[in-house]
Amino acid sequence: MRWAYALGGSLLVLGFLAGFGVDRVVQEIDRRVESAISEQVIWRPDSPPSVHDRYAATNASVHVRYYFFSITNIVDVRAGAKPVLEEIGPFIYTKHAIKQGITFLNGTVSFHDYTYYLPCPELTPLSLDTPITTLNLPLVGALEKIGGYAPASAARWLSWLARAVEAWSGADVEGLFTTRSARELLWGYDDPLLKRLHWFAPGLDPHFTIVHNISGAAAAATRPVNVMATGARDPREVWQAREWRGLTRVTAWAPPHVERVRGGDGLQFQPGVTLGQSHVVWVGEAFRAATLLAQEETSLHGVPLIRLRTDPHQGDINPTYFQYIQGLMNITGPMASGRQRVAGGVGKRVFWGPLGQAGKTGPPLFLSMPHYCGADPALAAGVVGLKCDPARHKLHLDVEPHTGITVRGARRIQLSSWFGPRWKPIDGGVTPTYLPIFWADEASEASEEQMQLFKPLLRADQARALLNHWHWHLVAALTTAGAALLVLAATLTPPEEAGVTRAGALPSRVTTGEVDMEAVPLLDQGPEEIQPVVVPGSP
Repeated sequence: MRWAYALGGSLLVLGFLAGFGVDRVVQEIDRRVESAISEQVIWRPDSPPSVHDRYAATNASVHVRYYFFSITNIVDVRAGAKPVLEEIGPFIYTKHAIKQGITFLNGTVSFHDYTYYLPCPELTPLSLDTPITTLNLPLVGALEKIGGYAPASAARWLSWLARAVEAWSGADVEGLFTTRSARELLWGYDDPLLKRLHWFAPGLDPHFTIVHNISGAAAAATRPVNVMATGARDPREVWQAREWRGLTRVTAWAPPHVERVRGGDGLQFQPGVTLGQSHVVWVGEAFRAATLLAQEETSLHGVPLIRLRTDPHQGDINPTYFQYIQGLMNITGPMASGRQRVAGGVGKRVFWGPLGQAGKTGPPLFLSMPHYCGADPALAAGVVGLKCDPARHKLHLDVEPHTGITVRGARRIQLSSWFGPRWKPIDGGVTPTYLPIFWADEASEASEEQMQLFKPLLRADQARALLNHWHWHLVAALTTAGAALLVLAATLTPPEEAGVTRAGALPSRVTTGEVDMEAVPLLDQGPEEIQPVVVPGSP
């Protein structure tokens, strides 16, 4: 049975080698995949053009859809009725976000960024000259500004302003409200009343803009720098904010809280995204960080993805952020604390960020999901015409999990304000109301051709899974067969062949010195048959 010993041992050795060899193959696959992912997600000075273009947004553009809420019963609203709203839109633009002055240093990249928008008349069903009746935010800002004056001075200014508003009432101005074109509301206008008032109160800004359209690189160069960690030093820090608009922190919230600038911007997440993870992003519009949760699986052009959604607790009441209504983020203070600098010529104002004066007054401004999705139901009940549709109104980002690259997403956000009877000299009969002004839907999706670039990762996954599955079967089969043969050989091999003496047996002849003794089976003889053995030479 020597052949069985040899074959069993050989099978055990082959099983060990199979396990070790396949592990080495899997490790090599993982090494190459990790190297390829690193090349695609870490932005370096020598990165391939595709990586540079993705981060620098050289050729990228996304569609942005703007929807306004127009008040259809303005006379009744001024008398205390609920606003009846008509959603008007979409007004569609392509958004181009560009980075320039790119500088790499110690695992970070700094740059100036600017964004410009181009209209898409072929996609927009409405004219940009469509009239919208809404709250007069420049006037509300002026009222808040005046409210911060000494009581006697504030009363005098409010009385003067009330008479001026009454004198200016007409097609464009009705008390606290105004009718403007969608073009003016989006891209800005100078309020004629506040322009005149500006000569007497220089702190009042007569210009109003919802979206800042910076059309030139020269204007961008005047903006503060942004700094992001590239992940070159630590892959866990890939595309994490270090400075935003020249700030490392925001101090415009309730003291002593300091909001540290941190998190990504939704373009790139840490590779290896899995369900149940949480990811922090910096939301510049809200002047704070937010948490996204990896909640569900989806796919695009055959490539598996993980969908990230906003943490529902993000909207919880939180006095730190002056947030006293569920789902309504209060940005009044940071916006009022912001500084504006003239850039690109007279009238071109660029918002730079909060100076750090907590609780500073300004026009009441709030951010939420469109149609107050996920917010306190009382907000939607305060007006007529809102209906939350989660599929249409909630935010989501779809991420390729191996690389952490966002390949599809919809960023949706709504701007609201507030009006009430505290401005009695202007409109004393109105009911306190949170009024939605507009909402934006910024959506993008990778093409089928772009998604094909992720297919090698899928094939690597399949190869790894196949090897891991079958190689353990092979190892188990070889080692089991080898062990079985060894056991079988040990069981069936005769003792003499194996060189082993059976228990209870004695050698047939023993020789000690000159004496030759023959073994006698004593137990096979009776007592009377046992004869003494006389050894020659004994007495």
